Amino acid sequence: MEDRTSRHVRAAVAGQEGDGLLAHAASPLAVLVPLMRWAETRGADLADLDVRRPSLEDAYLALTETTAGGTR
Repeated sequence: MEDRTSRHVRAAVAGQEGDGLLAHAASPLAVLVPLMRWAETRGADLADLDVRRPSLEDAYLALTETTAGGTR
């Protein structure tokens, strides 16, 4: 059975950025807490962990994004 922590973190993963993973979440804590627990139980280091809010450009692109058919 897949552990609950891994499911929550995997659900937030949006892609890869270099050697790391990129995760999107409405609340950083929704991903950080399970990720930190996962790392702690495995003795893993979360080197270069970075939490960022979307930039104004990110927000604009999300609002104006269109599908291939030209509709939102």
